[in-house]
Amino acid sequence: AGMTAIEVDGTTMEAWHIQSSYEMRSEEVSFWDYSATADYFWVEGLGLVSEMHVDTDTGETIIAKELLEASGLSF
Repeated sequence: AGMTAIEVDGTTMEAWHIQSSYEMRSEEVSFWDYSATADYFWVEGLGLVSEMHVDTDTGETIIAKELLEASGLSF
């Protein structure tokens, strides 16, 4: 989706915004079956700083991750 500003640990940074869609299927547990979209935010020199997966049928958030702090890095 291109570059976007994102706040990480109180600092605004430019991040790559990557979007995808996928289907999750389980042969053993049917309630794990869903279609979803995923948004990833990647900051050069830092890595993945945010990730969100949303069920496309229900709009429910499946996974939400956010980098809260990092040490040993200079950015």
